Amino acid sequence: KTSLDWNLESYSLYPYSLIIEILSALFPDGIQFPPQLSDKETQGYVLSELAKAYKWIGQTYKAIDLLKLGIDIYSNISYWLGLSKALRMIANIQTQVGLIYTAESNLRKSIDIGPSKAFEDVVKTHADLGFVLSYQGEWKNAMQELGQSLYYGEDEDHYFMVSESVKEYWALRSL
Repeated sequence: KTSLDWNLESYSLYPYSLIIEILSALFPDGIQFPPQLSDKETQGYVLSELAKAYKWIGQTYKAIDLLKLGIDIYSNISYWLGLSKALRMIANIQTQVGLIYTAESNLRKSIDIGPSKAFEDVVKTHADLGFVLSYQGEWKNAMQELGQSLYYGEDEDHYFMVSESVKEYWALRSL
């Protein structure tokens, strides 16, 4: 095999289609309803994983619908870590499809959930919000959010990851 063949295999849609096929079996009533699982946390997890697969094959609006359902489930059972991750994931997809203001709202909700979130997720959420604000031309607020992620990053030795975000901010700002 040539190096091109190996690269094409790594970007194949086959695994995502297989994931969709397998996980869809848990939805006998259709994917507009929660999967047939007794544990609500697992239902949210399955919805998030299925949403990721749909996102990767380009069906972003289907992914958004699945994540909305997962967000409702996580909210009802007060599973804050799952909720914050789902909000961040839906915001990233919304940014990709141009729903910038909705993405901003979801990122702010994710941040408001607070200290029950994983540290790395807090850093990434502030950085993502900084980018969304920069897309809106809100440079001062964007820099504050990126600065917040930098502050968190310095505290926990995540400086490199966040410093890359600041470089990207300045690249966007120069456009």
